[in-house]
Amino acid sequence: MRSYSIRTKVSVLFIVVFLLVCALFALSIILEMDIHHENQSLRQKNVIKSLTSNYNENSNIDLLNYLLSNSFSIVKGEKLSNKIKSKGNEIFKVATNFGVFTSISYNNQLFLQVQNQDHDLILESNKENTSFKFIFLGFLLSLALTTFLYISIINSLKPLTKLRLEVAQTASGKSFSPQGYQNNEIGKIATEFYNTMNKNHQLIESRQLFLRTIMHEIKTPIGKGRIIAEMIEENKQKGRLIAIFERLNSLINEFAKVESLLSKNYNLQFKNYHFSELLKEAKIFLMRDDFEQRVQVKLFEDAIFKADIEIFPLVIKNLIDNAIKHSDDESCIVECYKDHFVIKNKAAPLKQSIQEYFKAFTRDKDNKSEGMGLGLYIIERICMMHNFSLGYAYINGFHQFQINQEKNSATQ
Repeated sequence: MRSYSIRTKVSVLFIVVFLLVCALFALSIILEMDIHHENQSLRQKNVIKSLTSNYNENSNIDLLNYLLSNSFSIVKGEKLSNKIKSKGNEIFKVATNFGVFTSISYNNQLFLQVQNQDHDLILESNKENTSFKFIFLGFLLSLALTTFLYISIINSLKPLTKLRLEVAQTASGKSFSPQGYQNNEIGKIATEFYNTMNKNHQLIESRQLFLRTIMHEIKTPIGKGRIIAEMIEENKQKGRLIAIFERLNSLINEFAKVESLLSKNYNLQFKNYHFSELLKEAKIFLMRDDFEQRVQVKLFEDAIFKADIEIFPLVIKNLIDNAIKHSDDESCIVECYKDHFVIKNKAAPLKQSIQEYFKAFTRDKDNKSEGMGLGLYIIERICMMHNFSLGYAYINGFHQFQINQEKNSATQ
């Protein structure tokens, strides 16, 4: 169902109210005209009846002066008089000793025609209908009030647009302040959002401080262990210990990068890199002496990817690491094509849907010690930030993870 904005709904409501006011005004005019015509017709009859009564008492009465004294006036213009006579509708006709009186309706007005041996006149009433003025005044007031309310409501909604834009800008790191908003519903929403955002910032800062403290405390014994390892005289043991401590230090640094990325404290620096350059960085992160023996690289084309050289190699590193770890032969294949690359390994089918493995720390239900940890979760998040698509398929006994430069395919 299509949704409409509040502004659109208010505008439609205003149009409906305006049309209703106009319709009521038109109906009131029509009813008032009918009432006015009835009153005019009744007044004309009363004047004629009064005239007939006075004539019986005073035969020297002046007909024209009598009518003029009863708020009638002669219609000026022979052309208009002829139109009234020819095109008007006759309402009633009375014959008296003074002549024939005919009530004629023309252009929503009532006229009185007097015909005798001395006169053939068209008369109109001088009395104004004040009801029309009150109705018109009421229409103008109603229209003005409706327009005022409409403009007032629209102006009240303007801060809502401002609030929406400022809330959207907070996603890019811009600060937000509730100042400038009135103490109404929108102002209260802005204040509550500001308070909630402050609480979230405090939680994020607390988490970052906690993680940095942990990483610092972990790095301290790693550094001490590295120093002690240098003191060992036996080269084989010395090399193993140094490799272990360097691996631990590398994992801590990787964890720090991921934490900064996911907490949106890291701005991605996009540049064009050949896949071979990204793979070289991933190889450094892996810190495997047997990389060439475990990983078979097939560069059908050394494609160029627009990526962050500090972050995107983590995608390749985690995919290769998972592929080797979960492979039947502890090896994997990396293939690069024109606009995508594929990392695949030979292994049994997954026991759960691939979507389950994109969740953090997913493990097989019957395997409590092995899992993909944060690997695929991080991969998916980094791909989304690079606007790359991540696809998966199981073909001929091989698990295949494919990353495309254009985000036009979904995870299968």
